[in-house]
Amino acid sequence: MFNFLCKASKTTDITIGENAVSSLFDILEEERAKVFIIADIVPWNLYGKNIITKLKNKGIPYSVLTISSEDKNKNYTTFAYCISKLTENSIDKNDYIMAFGGGVTGDVAGYIASVYKRGIKYIFVPTNLLAMADSCIGGKNGLNYGNFKNIVGTVYQPDLVYVNLEYLADMPKKLITNGYAEIIKHAIIGDKALFNNVKLNKFSKIKEDVKASLLVKKKYVEKDEFSFGERRCLDLGHTVSHAVESKSEYAVSHGQGVITGIAINAIASYKNGFCTKAVMDEILGLFNDLGLNYSCPYSVNDIMPYLINDKKKEGDNFYIPIIEKIGKVRVVNMSQLQLKSFITSGLNS
Repeated sequence: MFNFLCKASKTTDITIGENAVSSLFDILEEERAKVFIIADIVPWNLYGKNIITKLKNKGIPYSVLTISSEDKNKNYTTFAYCISKLTENSIDKNDYIMAFGGGVTGDVAGYIASVYKRGIKYIFVPTNLLAMADSCIGGKNGLNYGNFKNIVGTVYQPDLVYVNLEYLADMPKKLITNGYAEIIKHAIIGDKALFNNVKLNKFSKIKEDVKASLLVKKKYVEKDEFSFGERRCLDLGHTVSHAVESKSEYAVSHGQGVITGIAINAIASYKNGFCTKAVMDEILGLFNDLGLNYSCPYSVNDIMPYLINDKKKEGDNFYIPIIEKIGKVRVVNMSQLQLKSFITSGLNS
């Protein structure tokens, strides 16, 4: 087991291990708390029976609500349904909401935990690689409105996170490649050794890569929880990603969108003089070596309407991370016209 803390407005206790979640049940028993589980139906069908058995053995009261993890379900219909079930089950501020699933489940459950009774305790058990390596910490959550991704949300840190590595054994390859989008992002932002390890080992050292990825994110969250400065670096590739996902009506997965967004950023960073051609080639070469498709199905005009409403836009300005070298990015303030030009240069490779 590996344990560390992420110290922001609320401290998150993170445990990583083969059966990390096993330590949760003693905590719930000791606190005499109920747990309301919001679960992605697919992993819950695989692992939920074991969770329920352990809850019953400890005499812990629980309720389970399963949802489909499609991005289109991150909406107020799902939100209202969850709230109705929380009230039916008399969940109060001494109890826990637990997300059991990937990023969509965490976004929904985290948002609900942040606003239900003005905030109650929150556990995240990520079940896919993208959530294990990225979204399980940091506190960002959100709902979509129409085709605008994560336009409603809060920053609300989980109390407890359990990264159960044994879940990797049953994970489809698509979820592995999606997760590596965020691992590679963190490597480009702040860990050249992680980047080199992925180049050398490809997908064979996933457990080590998850740990390293989360430690990069922890550093930025602790410095700048609410994204007024350095944490904006973690948005690398995400402005384009969210626009592409929205334009596709979420047919493009988040992982695929991030890969596309990083590739466009790498090309544009080179063409605009922020990094060398060698840096761009190293990033695109890694994607090619891993078999990750980074082509963009849309033109800049297709995605601009979604960029205009991106949550990273402030006034007339966009705060966009650009790549200087592997392990170092910085944030540049761009006008809408400059952003369009930047993306266009990245699309025209």
